[in-house]
Amino acid sequence: MRPIAIILACLIALPAPAFTPQPGGPVATRLIPLSAPVAVPEAAFVDEAGAEHRLPDWKGKVVLAVIWATWCEVCRRELPILDRLAKGWRAEGIEIVPVSVDQINAMPKIRRFMDAHGLKALPRFSESNLELAAQVGLRFTPTTLIVDPFGNVISGIIGEGPWEAPEFLDYLRAVRDAESSEQALRLLPPRG
Repeated sequence: MRPIAIILACLIALPAPAFTPQPGGPVATRLIPLSAPVAVPEAAFVDEAGAEHRLPDWKGKVVLAVIWATWCEVCRRELPILDRLAKGWRAEGIEIVPVSVDQINAMPKIRRFMDAHGLKALPRFSESNLELAAQVGLRFTPTTLIVDPFGNVISGIIGEGPWEAPEFLDYLRAVRDAESSEQALRLLPPRG
């Protein structure tokens, strides 16, 4: 019995296999790694009830902060996909936080859009003062920030994301299981 216990202890102590993106695959081609972890923006955004939220509220989870708009064609395709994935990802410690940058009458627009598309798993957030957008240097919608459990942005996606690619979920799981922001950052090779 003793040798088995030693072997099991050694196997348990082994680090999890490192995530390696497939060359030319969806993670390597769509994700933009940062050169260093960046503290998540502190800008406030509101939910349907008017309560304020900030990205640091989700510290301890991997967060996909999706900055989108109801008029954005790519967003119109992506949000139903993200809604479909949200419940399963939430069970794995991965949260999707969609923040709309629609301006005039933003929440009614968001509500109409999400209701018309049957989106029920995603929360409804509005950031009509564009403070979050300004803090991340938003130039295109959608823009997605990948936030590690330590509260740091480590990568991003401009435009359409590889949401349904199994490799992308593997990447998010590796970020979730990383022991530090620096380790999570090293999951992606630098672009250049």
